[in-house]
This record gives sequence, structure tokens and C-alpha cells, in this order.
Amino acid sequence: MKLILLSALVLAIPCSHAALQARFTPAQAIEILDGDQAVFSGEKFTLFKLGPGQVSTDAAGELKCLRVTHETDAGSLTREAVVAPGQAWLIWRVRAKTALRGQLAIQTPTQLFPAPYVQFYAINQQDLSRRDEIRVRGSTYCIVAGPEGKHVELQCGTDRKPDWRFTARGETHYRYHASLSLAAGDEWTGVVRFIANTDDPYPQQGFDFGREERGILPSLLTDAVMDGFTIVPTRSTRYTLSGKPLTVRLKCYAIDQRERRIRITYKVTDMRKDVVRDGTVVLNTGGKLFAMSELPLVFEANGAYRMEIGYAAGGVSRTRELVFTVLPEVEDTGFRTDSIFGASVGWGEYTAKLANRVGIKWTRTLSGSGNTSARVVVPERGTYRFDMLDEQIAIHRRNHILGFHNLCDTAKWLRELWEAGDFDAYLRAYVDEYVIPTATHAKGRITYWEVSNEPYYTFRACPEKYVALVKACYEALKAVDPENTVVSTCGPPGSMGYSWYRRTFALGSLAHQDGVSCHLYAFGPWVGSGLGLEVRKWMHDIRGVMAEHGRVLPLWNSETALDPPSCLYRHPSHSRYYFFHPGKHPSDPVEMAQMYFRTLVVHKAENVFYSFHIFHGGTECQSHTAEYDETPLGFLATQAALAKHLEGATYVEDVSLHEQLQVFLFKRGRRLTVIPWGPEFLKSDSSTVVLPVPASAFTARDVFDNPFPVAGDAQSTTLKVTWEGQFLSTETLSLAQLRQAFSLANVEVNMAPVEAGTLKGHFFGEPSGAAKRAHWVGYQPVDLSTVVNRDFRDDTPEDFKGGWTDEGQNDMRNLPPGDWLVNGVPFRILDAAQNGGKSCLILKGGPKQTPFPETTVVPLPGSTRLSKLHVLHTVTWGYGKVATPVPSFRYVMHYEDGFKEEFKIACGREIADWWWGGRELPGAKPGWEGPNPVRAKVCVWHATHEITHPKGAQAVMDRIEIITENRRPIPVVIAITGVHSN
Repeated sequence: MKLILLSALVLAIPCSHAALQARFTPAQAIEILDGDQAVFSGEKFTLFKLGPGQVSTDAAGELKCLRVTHETDAGSLTREAVVAPGQAWLIWRVRAKTALRGQLAIQTPTQLFPAPYVQFYAINQQDLSRRDEIRVRGSTYCIVAGPEGKHVELQCGTDRKPDWRFTARGETHYRYHASLSLAAGDEWTGVVRFIANTDDPYPQQGFDFGREERGILPSLLTDAVMDGFTIVPTRSTRYTLSGKPLTVRLKCYAIDQRERRIRITYKVTDMRKDVVRDGTVVLNTGGKLFAMSELPLVFEANGAYRMEIGYAAGGVSRTRELVFTVLPEVEDTGFRTDSIFGASVGWGEYTAKLANRVGIKWTRTLSGSGNTSARVVVPERGTYRFDMLDEQIAIHRRNHILGFHNLCDTAKWLRELWEAGDFDAYLRAYVDEYVIPTATHAKGRITYWEVSNEPYYTFRACPEKYVALVKACYEALKAVDPENTVVSTCGPPGSMGYSWYRRTFALGSLAHQDGVSCHLYAFGPWVGSGLGLEVRKWMHDIRGVMAEHGRVLPLWNSETALDPPSCLYRHPSHSRYYFFHPGKHPSDPVEMAQMYFRTLVVHKAENVFYSFHIFHGGTECQSHTAEYDETPLGFLATQAALAKHLEGATYVEDVSLHEQLQVFLFKRGRRLTVIPWGPEFLKSDSSTVVLPVPASAFTARDVFDNPFPVAGDAQSTTLKVTWEGQFLSTETLSLAQLRQAFSLANVEVNMAPVEAGTLKGHFFGEPSGAAKRAHWVGYQPVDLSTVVNRDFRDDTPEDFKGGWTDEGQNDMRNLPPGDWLVNGVPFRILDAAQNGGKSCLILKGGPKQTPFPETTVVPLPGSTRLSKLHVLHTVTWGYGKVATPVPSFRYVMHYEDGFKEEFKIACGREIADWWWGGRELPGAKPGWEGPNPVRAKVCVWHATHEITHPKGAQAVMDRIEIITENRRPIPVVIAITGVHSN
């Protein structure tokens, strides 16, 4: 290789393609030209100052290479250009010797890229159609420009974060830039690539209504720099239907013209991690810069699949990954106002078409497309923007999706009116300048409206103002169009209580709404918790509160989700584009599908509208229906199965078979559908149900609509009921015959026994006692295991070794560890035997000023959002009933945004001395009472604090600090339970 030192010399190396060439500028930057037109120019590098570099050139056949390396005390930079027939690569390798921060950028002229355009994004690939303009979005990693057969292509990639960002430089240039922050020893490689002609097929529109992807090039393209080539797998469609083909394309992009024989192995696993397909492909490149092997696949079973790929050639071996989903085919039944299947459907035709194909009939638009919040439709006072709304309404209507549009004051100008304190002025502007113009513009196209979003935060202290807003919006919407349906309340889940419902209903809100909305977020274990039935109880409770106030209206669960989602991607090339909050990880796809199934069956039985938040993918793995790249998650096959079997069906009854079995019965025409499961079953539990009717009378399908055989013979049917739901259908038995069969059923239940010990003392409240998995729905135990410092038991007083407050047998030894219900709230009481001899936190206090800490900090897992705190605590050396409460200690909640709030605990108000038990306090209830060796009754207390952060459900709590007041009472903290915000 010949080295050439340059100063102001310009070196041009023409290649066999007459147009493309590479050259150095006087500053030793590299430019790529297509004839006289610069393809890449205007390089910017600011990580460290560059001196003269060492330059080299190389050639191999039709390939030409320019290279310049700069070595400094701060770091090294190698720039490289590789030009081949019809394409050019620009490569940067940065190695930091010290900490570096700066930017690397390159630009390309807009006129080089003619319309039409197909644009690919590394994240949230919802915009998957061909367009007449390029959208400047930062995550753009590939642009295919020009008509098919005459197109050019622009690609980029990096070997690690940060990615390139795509921006515009006025109207003349596009720009790729990377903002780097490197520690000493870090290395970063970036590539941009221009292709003037290629054998890579032009991206056609697939079955999923998106253009066929180019693969995850932004994280795989740089492998070609290391290995001379890279394998990029792609799919013809992100999802397909059972029995319909999907093609996997294994593409080889080479940076050299070496002939290779690449051995590619693959295996496909389903959601239960069973291998359903495997094989080997040999790809001979023939020395070409592009080669490809196609692998057609057909799957009869519905669900999500993961394809693991490995390849090897010439000492190089790497792995790759794809995921895809197979859905059952669902009949498009048009618009259905009687459907309960809804979601907050994301932007674009791709997402709407997918929603249509899985039977989604409603979209709640607040967090999806067609958003009618004030910040979208009237961002500035007097300025209306309805273009995006109109576009999305048209997409919804093409896909037979009805809009449920939310009206909320998220525009800055409206919030400023609210914060100014003149409610009358705020209300007039809200109705006259926002609600009426929006409803008038959409008259006849939008007929379902929801007033405000989670108003129990904003209007917590003034529900009368919310009711006034509801009344004014109701009257205005009805005046615009009497056919409008107006829904309001937007209350919290039952785990947060029903005070918002009672307060607004008592003020007359039910007279000014056609439906009641709620957000029944149900956080808790998905297996064995009976979570779906807990949601059903909340529905009954809310209807009960409506009945108390004289009017029971239709119920709309307008926002809820399952979290975390069951993402299947594991390979670093994909996982770099999404993240889970600390303590979170991908859920089991079968568990997620089963939880969705049970929840939706409950909603269907109760005729409650359901909306999943949010129907699209995202990099933050929380509350989504798709992977980060819009590949549907497996539970969307369950949504399709539900629509296929239950759309248009009516709920008949719950079938009573056994206390451990939940059985729903639905009817549509002649078809009867039975849906059984064990709500509290673990995966090892099961039940056998024998019915005295022929097995041939039934067909059975799982929650993904995959058929399975029904056991039995000509005289009887044997059903195995587990934690998993199923569809059991018959068209030959009448309702009377089926009821008769169930009445004669032989039922056997096999559940693991629950061990129970002998308790001394008792917990207070209804319900109380041992907490089951179902009781944790909506609650989160705060982990005290790392901060507790004493056992409940102490044998020797004042030796500073044992437990409790060091008073010997005057201790809390009979308070039982485990999960317990206290006044209906679950608490987790630590077992010292399993936690290093420690089960409670004791702080400084007492007449002798005990040697306990004055403060401690309880860390919380990432993304902890709570609406209430329940605490189980007590004090020794305290007071009972006192005229003036005595400050004892406090809980200080710290939030990620710096906000903090205090829950002050005073003897005689939120707590009392542990010997003064069994009595109500102004701010607490007795929690547990029982004996110790020296006293017949000692007590702990249950107090509650409602979170007051102004951000409401969006407030993320970082930690809880517990601080003693250093007075006579000795604080003892036993357990803390948080109530999830929705």
C-alpha cells in the first residue's frame, strides 16, 4: 500500500462507474462526487483538533480506497472512502484516548434524490408508505429515492450508540450527524453509503401495507467494515395470516469483491420457546457486492415467532435475529357501535389496517392518531389546525374504526388561563374557543366525545369546577349535534378508591353525560391472581356508586394496558433501540396473551368498552402492542381471536361448576361458546371436568385461535381447565342441553395446598387475613429488605444485639411475616429468617436516645408512579390519645423532577403507642393486635397518604426518606404498600 502525504493536494481516483469518484480536499476531508455533483461533502469533526494526517490509497480490481489517519494525544480518527461500481462507502473510526465530546457530520445535496421516496426509520416505523417528499426525521437510516429501476439509495449505520441523526440544511442539503460523548478507551465506527445502482430489490408494498424493510441496517452495516461483508435479514411483511406465506430474505452486502461461500443456519421458535422450524442455507456471493437468498415460510399456528440466525464464512461468524407474527383471519364486519374492542390507534395506514385486521372497532384518540386535545387542534389561541385530524379521520373511516375523541386543555394558552385562577374566563374559552369550533369542524364525522383526561388530579380539590366543565361541554356538544354521545368522569381504578366518582356524581354530573369513563389499570401478577375478576369487581363497584346517585350509565374503560410488553427481540442489533425501566424485563408472551384474553372476556361479559393504551410500537417498552419496529406482539393474535369468536355475541351467564373455576357462556346465533379458566391456578394446577355429552359436539381453540382436540368419546367430553383460557364452542347443543350437561358435570380440582400456620393475634379490617395474589392487583409492595435493621424478636434487653427496641421479651415476636391483608390493603411483612435476621426499621428516639439511625432512604425501582402510600408502623415509648399530637417522624417522598412532599406522623393522630391498641385515631386505623410474652395486647397502625404531586399519574417517585423527630417516641416501620397510578 502506497502512502502519500498531502498538504493542499487534491487527489481524485475515478472508478469504473463513470460518475462516482472519491477525492481529498486540501483539509484532508474526503468527498464523493457523481460527475461534477458532490454526493458527500462539508464534513465537520469537532471531537479534537486535527493535524496533518497519514494518507494512503489502495485498489483491488474495480474497488478504490482512500484513507487518512490522524493521531493526537486526545484520540485518533481514521477516515476512509471505498468506491465501487455504482456505490460508495464513507467510514469513520474514532478512538478516544481521553474523554471526548463533539460532533461528526456530513452532508448530501437534496437534488441528488428525486421523488418518489421510501423512507425507513430505526424506531417507530409507522410511516411505511411511498411519498412525494422526504420527511426529516432523526432516526432515518435509509432513503430509496426515484422511480423503481432508476432509484438511488442512501444508508447509514454505527457500531454503537449514538446513531446518526438525519436533519436538513435549509432546502439544499440533507445532513447526517452524530453527537459523540466518549470515555477514554471508547471506540466508535460510523458509515454512510450511497448506492447509484443495486441488485437489492426495490421495496414493494407488503401484505402489512408497509414497504418491505431494508433490515436493521443502522446497527448491522458497520459489520461490513470489520468483516468485508455483512448479512442483513429482512421480512416481506411484519405479520401475515395463518397459512399465508412470508418470505425471509438473507441479504449479503459486501464492501469488497471477494468470492464467499456463506453458511447460514436458522431456527424458528414459538412463544413457548419450542423450535418449530430449522435449517441451513448456503449463499455463494460470486464476488458480487450484493447477493441474496430467499426463504419462504408458511405457518399454520397463530402467534409470535422468533428466528435466530447464525452465519459463518472465512473465519467470520456472527448472529442475527428476526421476529414476525401470524394472525388469524377476521371478517371485517364494518362499523360497530356495539363493539367493546378498542385501542388508542397510532398514526398511519399501516397501524389502522392492522387494527382493522385484528377486530379493533374504536380508537380513543388522546394518545393516538386523530388527537383532538387543545394542544393539537388549537395550539395557539385563535389558531386552528385540523389538517392532521382530517387525515386520520379518513384513515379511521377507511378501516371501519370509530373515533372516541378526548377534549382536554393541554394547550399552553388554556393552561395559563386555568393557572390564572379565573375559572369563568377559563370555562368560556374552553367551550367557546376550543370545544365548539372542534365539534363543529368534525360534525357528522365525530359523534363520540370524552370530556377531560384523568381530571381527579387537576380538579382534586375542586370537583365542582369539573362538574361545571362537564355540564358546559355537554350542552355545547349537544347543541352542535344532538347525535353526539358525551362521556365524562374518567375516574381511577378501584385500587385508588371511589371518592372521585362519589364526589362528582353527588354534584349532579350524571345528568350531563351519556356514559361514565374510567381508567381501570390493573397492575398485578398475571398468573394465579384472578386479576381479570378483580377488574370486574371494580366495574360492579362503579355501577353501584352510580346507582347510589340515581342513574346507571354505560361504562367505558377508556384507557388501560398490560405492562411490560412481551417483546421477543433479544439481539443487540435490536435491543439498542428499546429500553425497559429498571426492574422491568420482557413479559412472557403467553402470559400476556392470557391476561389480555381474560380481561377482554370480562369486558365483553359486562358490556364495558375497552381501550388499550397504546396501539403501536415504541422504544420505551411500556404499554404498547408492537415491537419498537411495529412488528405486532403475540397477544394481537388473541385480540383477533376474541373478535372472531365474540364480536356480535351476547353474554348469557356465568356457569357455576366449582369455586376455583370461572366459566363464561356466550351465544351468537346457534353457536354457544364456553370460556373456562382457573383464576387462582398456578401453572401446575388444573381441573378435570367431565360432561355427559359426546366430545364430537364441541370444537376447541386456544386464545390464539389455534385448534386442539377435545378429549372424550361418544358418551362424554373431558375438559382440562388450567390457568389458560380457551374457546369451547358448540353448534349442535341447545342452551338447555348445555346447561343440563354442566349441571351433571363431574369436577375434580388439583391445586397445590397453601400452608398456613397458627397465628397469635389478628389483623384488622374487612377483608383481612392472608393476602392472595389477587389482592395485589393495583398495589406494589415497597421493598424494605435493604433498609430494615432489627428483628421482631428480642430475648435480652439493652444488649444492643437482638431485635425490636431492645427491651427483651417486650417485643413484636408474634407479628407474622408474609403477605397479609390489613383493612383490605395487602402488606408484605418481611421474614427475618430469610433476610439476614432483620424484618423492621427502627429509628432513633426514646428517653435514653437509642443508638438507631436518625434517617434512612428507601430506594424505589425505576418508573415508580404511585397515587397513595399505605404504611404499617408503630412507636414504642409513645403516647395514646393526646390533646395535641406529638410529631414523631416523617416520610419524605422524593421525585425524579426534584419535587418532594412529606407525610408527617404524629402520636395521637397517624400513630399511637404500641401498647395503646385496638382504637381508631384521627389519621390511622389499627392494623394488627396480638400478645407478646409480657403483655396481652400490642398494636401496629395503618395510615394512608394520598400523593399530591402536581403531575399526578406522570410523577415518578425516586425514593422515600424516613426521618425521626428525635423525641420520646421510637419510630418503627414494618411495611409500606404503594397504590399504582394509572
